[in-house]
Amino acid sequence: MDAGLFQLAPCCGPEASGGHVFLTRHASAGTLGVMPRLSLRAAVPLLLVACPADETPLTTMTSESTADESSGGTPTEGVAVSTDATEPGTGSSGEASTTAGESTGPIAPPVCGNGFVEGDEPCDDGNDEPDDGCDKKCMRTGVPLWTQSWDSGAKKDDSGAMVALGPNGEIFVAGTVEKSDLYADAVVRKLDADGNQLATYEYAGQLGLDDGSRGLAVGADGSVFLTGYEALVDGGSEQAFVRKFAADGEVLWTYTQQSMYADSYSAVFAVAVAGDAVFVAGSEETAYKVYETYVHRLDPDDGQPMWTNHIASTGFNTHGLAIAPGGDVVLATAGIDPNDDPTPIVARYAPTDGTEVWMQTFDEVGYARGLAVNADGDIAITGWIVSTQGDANYWTARLTGEGDVVWSIDYDHDQKDDVGGAIAWSADGDLYTGGWVYVGNQQNDVFVRRLTGDGETYWYSVYNDPSDLYDSVSGLAVGADKVVVVGSEFVSGNGANQWIRAYAP
Repeated sequence: MDAGLFQLAPCCGPEASGGHVFLTRHASAGTLGVMPRLSLRAAVPLLLVACPADETPLTTMTSESTADESSGGTPTEGVAVSTDATEPGTGSSGEASTTAGESTGPIAPPVCGNGFVEGDEPCDDGNDEPDDGCDKKCMRTGVPLWTQSWDSGAKKDDSGAMVALGPNGEIFVAGTVEKSDLYADAVVRKLDADGNQLATYEYAGQLGLDDGSRGLAVGADGSVFLTGYEALVDGGSEQAFVRKFAADGEVLWTYTQQSMYADSYSAVFAVAVAGDAVFVAGSEETAYKVYETYVHRLDPDDGQPMWTNHIASTGFNTHGLAIAPGGDVVLATAGIDPNDDPTPIVARYAPTDGTEVWMQTFDEVGYARGLAVNADGDIAITGWIVSTQGDANYWTARLTGEGDVVWSIDYDHDQKDDVGGAIAWSADGDLYTGGWVYVGNQQNDVFVRRLTGDGETYWYSVYNDPSDLYDSVSGLAVGADKVVVVGSEFVSGNGANQWIRAYAP
């Protein structure tokens, strides 16, 4: 397999764009690859309802928990059959009695849509509404609370990259917006708990060319850390940046890093913050078509690297980064397997000097894109792997804090390319993932899913814009009362909009 066909095109690169990367098939090779970044100067399409009442009848059948991943199935909840001894037709022992000439007969099969939870149905609300917690197939779905879609005003391509929750319930959304001069800037929107915009933080490079955001973190004091790239040459080389804002938006410091290879590309894709520990992960070209993933620990006072570690990679990769209990930093990325193909990697580093604690390399061809660590140290990752048919499958895995794989699952929505982009733990041990799936003529649709800690689907949600074009999720955060996802949606006449939606947990 040609490793070049699987290189993840940089969010910064020769075909510079504020849009995100989309999987496609190379017409010349017929092999899954990644579309290069699209020119900002071209008009190119990118990739409140209440919960139903629980009205379970008294005589529904008992069922055991199951899951059908191939159909978006969900774990089911059993409901006991009533054995009330005083109920007509029962004996004193609670067992059903019969009389001469009476026959119990076979039990009727469950009917989806009759408003009664029967058999192995996870839910049945008696309607076809897809976003009220139960769809027409009697599968649980997500319940949207509110949705926002922003255009920069230039009616060009805008995108959402990452989302983080603040210490006082605020929501911070990092993204890239294209201005009327057709150049892009990195922007953070500060929202209240209901999605209303309160303030913005911007990063516009000194040269006024294309700049974009990729990573976001919020400190306990409300400080904001934004990462991404800025252009040094119009349509040419780009350098990485990390900027720290105070809670009131004041710029405290900015760190920039050019690539080791002259006139090439570097970008910081992820940032993780805890106390005075600041870690970032990025990619750079170190020689002609030679790439590395780097992890820095930065000084919280001036942003300068305190230590650095490197992993060889197949190209510019979107990374996941999180701080584990005890202070170690954990990275999800893609390395190079013996056949020069990309392979998912999870690595753990000591916080003091960057010493590698362990590295887990998966056998599959693919990329790890999102990572989360819970309070017990368990690790979850998401991304995509190549299926036996050659397309990309939405992939999720759980590891122990020592790097051992607990489970690994992949999901194929419509026998096309599906990608996981972000993942987060809830306080009660569930997992939420977001990304996109290919749905027939609708191209890419937003896909959000709640999993149990064992990897079973509890609910899922698919969102398609009215134009049936590219939609995606790149960032996700979980709070006590909502799950927030961000990405892009295509809006006819506006290009791509920065898009954010909150779901009930």
